[in-house]
Amino acid sequence: MASRDSGERVHKLSIHAAVTSVPKDLVKQQRLGILVAPKTREELKVLWSQRHPLYKRLSDPSRTVAMWDDLRPLEEIDPDEVSRVLQLVTRDPPYDRLRCELRAVRLRKLVTPQLTVRVDRGANVVSDERTGLTQQMFETAFLPKRPPLAIKHSREQRGQWAGVEHFESNDIDVRVHLPPQVRTLPLSSKDPGSDLTEALCFFVGRGLPFVAVHAISIGPDKSRFVIANGIHRAYRWLARGEEWAPVVLVQGPLGPASAAIADVTWGVLSNQSAHVPMLADFLNEPLTMKLEYESAVNRMTLGWEYEARQVSDAEPTEFELN
Repeated sequence: MASRDSGERVHKLSIHAAVTSVPKDLVKQQRLGILVAPKTREELKVLWSQRHPLYKRLSDPSRTVAMWDDLRPLEEIDPDEVSRVLQLVTRDPPYDRLRCELRAVRLRKLVTPQLTVRVDRGANVVSDERTGLTQQMFETAFLPKRPPLAIKHSREQRGQWAGVEHFESNDIDVRVHLPPQVRTLPLSSKDPGSDLTEALCFFVGRGLPFVAVHAISIGPDKSRFVIANGIHRAYRWLARGEEWAPVVLVQGPLGPASAAIADVTWGVLSNQSAHVPMLADFLNEPLTMKLEYESAVNRMTLGWEYEARQVSDAEPTEFELN
């Protein structure tokens, strides 16, 4: 979640015209004082009611169907470099257990699970000059230069066996990477000789740097290309007139980390008859709403509680996570 800060205003573009009623999430943000323009629910309703009929006119689901000529090899990039970067990509979860390849994708065929983009996001790594698919574009897609990350951590103890961990950062891309992973770590980080233990790790940090697109089947010989990571870089490439962009093409559904920040659910994205939003819709000015936000701190909270009980060997053991 985000909390208000006293910094500069943040400008975003929205394609909430895709939803079937006045967007409840935006109404909630108004009530919390995070969304400052439009100011009232009535203003928001007027903006949405003007744009939703325009979106409905685009309702042919075939516009979201990707054909295999919407993909091509990365002919402009040295094959050895492509292989080297693919090895880097597939070292990290979730790509380490998914079928992945590096390809060029037609930007106008990308479906977006997010309904807002921050206008200035990615401006430091993507220029406004159209270049075509180049080595620099390839490096921006997979190896972007990112500033050091600052995260403030605090703990709220709730009794002897429970607590809450708080993480705060001014970086809007900070998130919890799910699912948690089991690692073998020393019991004390200050004592290298301490016993090794099994540790359940929740990783907090930036999203992975790769521009990732998931190819999901929506019927016989029909797929959608859903951009799951790197949406702001892809948006800026499309806005400057690029036709193709280098991506990690992943076969299969969005992972938990991507799904957690999506506005459009997996069930809708994989529904052949659903009218889902496209990345190119952000460039359709009559369709978009301009939103203004208070600068905010990105805050994540993880709660934990410990319980232990004994069971007999004959009794089935069941575990439930709430």
